[in-house]
Amino acid sequence: MKQLLYSIAERRILRAEWPEMAAPVSPGSIVKPFTALAYAEAHQYFYPDHFCRGAADRCWWGRGHGKTGIRDAVAHSCNHYFRQLARALPPHVAPGLLARFGITVPEADPDTQIGLGAGWRIPPEALAGAYAELLSRPADPGIFPLIDGMRRAARYGTARALGPGYLAKTGTGPNAKLDGDGYAVIAYPEAAPRELVLLQAPGVTGARAVSLFTR
Repeated sequence: MKQLLYSIAERRILRAEWPEMAAPVSPGSIVKPFTALAYAEAHQYFYPDHFCRGAADRCWWGRGHGKTGIRDAVAHSCNHYFRQLARALPPHVAPGLLARFGITVPEADPDTQIGLGAGWRIPPEALAGAYAELLSRPADPGIFPLIDGMRRAARYGTARALGPGYLAKTGTGPNAKLDGDGYAVIAYPEAAPRELVLLQAPGVTGARAVSLFTR
């Protein structure tokens, strides 16, 4: 397992067990909050509800998430919800917004923009820095619902192995030799996070990667 400990306040790596740190990764659903924020900026910071029918809507959860808003979409990483946001995202919005978070987004189809496949690659340090910036701006328009979604993820969503006291987002990226690579961003303490950990665990899902976390 690879692990990067990052100071949110100081915007720097505190400890890294991550060979080839300069090599970009495809972190799966970890990117979804940034696509959502780009959508919000283009739509007066309004997040809609969408109804997820599961497999019929090509969501990872076959039974579907039902009627879902942004907070539970983050918590449960609903593919259908974020795909709808990506489809309604004007092409000029995301690059400018994401540049403010230190990451770039490819010109791509909606699936790539929500982290499916290997098309969106980000260096680990840049990804940790982007989340540090996001978590440092809870009062900015559109951001608090995303942070609240990360809180719900740790309590009852895809990162529920953590429980209360954390903020988290999980993702599963492609791996040509294994079933996938599990990723997780875990920030703490919950109320005013000072540090975050970025994890990558080969051959497991993001939810399983969270269960391997030790503080």
